Amino acid sequence: HRDIKHPNVFLAEADGELLVKVLDFGVARFGDAALDMSTKTGALIGTPFFMSPEQHMNPKGIDHRADLWSVAVVAYACLTGELPFKGETITSLGVAILDGKRAPVRAKRPELPMAIDVWMDRALSKDPAQRYPTAKELADAFDRARTASANHAPASAGPASLAARPGAASLP
Repeated sequence: HRDIKHPNVFLAEADGELLVKVLDFGVARFGDAALDMSTKTGALIGTPFFMSPEQHMNPKGIDHRADLWSVAVVAYACLTGELPFKGETITSLGVAILDGKRAPVRAKRPELPMAIDVWMDRALSKDPAQRYPTAKELADAFDRARTASANHAPASAGPASLAARPGAASLP
């Protein structure tokens, strides 16, 4: 997809089951080199706040793990109402993402279990090889982290509640 961000994620219900739909495939890579804008020097593909470290450094070498990193950014925003990495310019944002330092989720939401920060550390790893290898493993691990202790988040603290989080309306 190469542009996972909260405006491209929609929640729907079908037969009483919550479904997550990802929309806007405008920058998705399709096998045709003519459609692959990332091969052009200097081309910026994606929304910088949600771009993985490798998208900032080597857009030709990205794979599905870049999208999983972006899903973790969306999860961070859902849980805290803020983005994990900030910068006044694209360059300073890229430096912040490459540095990888961010406030732990529990610094903003201490009622959540410690396992959420452990999950976030792996999901936002600078090294794609250290991240969860598949979307299913990312989701399953999040579910386990969310319910890791008696001190877990209420159901409304999950991804469906982005709009309800303080400051969520001001996210890019």
